[in-house]
Amino acid sequence: MATYNVGKGTKGKVWVNNQEDPVARRVSFESSTDRDKVYAIGQETPVAIVTGTTEFTGRYERYFTPDQMEVGGTSMTLARLCGASGDHPGNVSMTISPQPNQTFYLSDVKFYNYALEVTPDDVVVETAELEIANVSQHVS
Repeated sequence: MATYNVGKGTKGKVWVNNQEDPVARRVSFESSTDRDKVYAIGQETPVAIVTGTTEFTGRYERYFTPDQMEVGGTSMTLARLCGASGDHPGNVSMTISPQPNQTFYLSDVKFYNYALEVTPDDVVVETAELEIANVSQHVS
C-alpha cells in the first residue's frame, strides 16, 4: 500500500472537493485486480487467465481538531462523510499532492469505518477507510 504523509511538517497537501484540508495527516491507497484461471475440461493447467475489475481502497487520517471539523470542501465532518448520521452523502473527489511534482486524482471516493485513534506519540487522529472508483496520476 502506498502511504503519503501530508499536512504539517511536509510539503504534501490534500484537497477534498477542490478545497485544501489543512488538518490532513496521512493518505494511503492500493489497488488490487481479480485474476481468474480458466480451465478446459480434462486439463490440469489453465488455458487462460482472465483479468477482472480493479479495486482501489485506502485510508485517510486527519488530526482531530474540534475547531476544524469540516473536511475540505464538503461542509461535513469525517464522521458524517462515513454515514454516522445514518445516510451516506454523495461521492467525493480528492487530490493528493505528496510532493510538488506528483499529484494523484481520486474520483468517486466513498468514506466508511470512521474511528478516533491515539497515535504512539499521543496525538488524536480521526480515520476513515476509503473506497475509490478511479485513480489517475500526474508527474511533472
